[in-house]
Amino acid sequence: MKIMQKTEFYCKKCKKYYINNKDKLICPSCKIEVPIIEGIPIFATENKWDVYYRRHRLKSYTDPVLSEPSVFYDSFIPSCDRLLDAGGGDGNVSALSVIKGKVKRAWVVDLAIYPLRKLQRRGLTNMIPVASSILDLPFPDHFFDVVTNVFVIEHLTSEQGYQFLQEAKRVLKINGTFIIATDTPFYDSYTHIVEDFIRYGKLRRREPTHINLMTPQELRNMLSKAGWQIKQEQVNLIAGRHKWARYLYSILPTHIVENYFSTMYLFVCKKIQK
Repeated sequence: MKIMQKTEFYCKKCKKYYINNKDKLICPSCKIEVPIIEGIPIFATENKWDVYYRRHRLKSYTDPVLSEPSVFYDSFIPSCDRLLDAGGGDGNVSALSVIKGKVKRAWVVDLAIYPLRKLQRRGLTNMIPVASSILDLPFPDHFFDVVTNVFVIEHLTSEQGYQFLQEAKRVLKINGTFIIATDTPFYDSYTHIVEDFIRYGKLRRREPTHINLMTPQELRNMLSKAGWQIKQEQVNLIAGRHKWARYLYSILPTHIVENYFSTMYLFVCKKIQK
């Protein structure tokens, strides 16, 4: 008799956990099957994101070598049992926290197979690649202690961004932590292009998939509307380590500084309990 193992993956339609049947997941109620290809459950994919990863100028995307685990994001990730890296690519946001043992298990969800294959080469059995949309996560309610979303929301429409914030809230535990990071329209359209010209001697066009860049205040408003409370903020500014820059920023209006001099910003959030 074949024994099939219940998994953490969840059919929201039937409110049942998928069963692992070696090369596929099966919902025991509606019998929907999800293929497992080379160790990756394939709930959904979009080829345009594989193209994006392969053509993007960022070395961490185009180089077959793994991106380095991020020290910066590790400083914001608390110790936890379960972390969801939503739109996490090859897992560089959460990998260091897993390696250090701060995070016991991390699920990295992305619509592109290419970076998930890179993730597998990390050799970390407690980092689980999942091909799925972050707008329709195949996990039960209140499953994760931490959810991260780093440089992803700018690729979603405003409606999709709000939908994702609701979906992240659904899968996060009551006292869980949500970490979101992105950059501003001005940085993406102007400052970043100048930086690239200085580094590479070439002008690049604005990234066409960045369809929902927001100022920090616009994202604050969206988070509040979606039922999130910001507990910590990090706004990185051009030359922010220099005294002259810090003095300049101290006398300028906050919205001017955030909108035109920031390179990226990050919010650490909690769910608002009603």
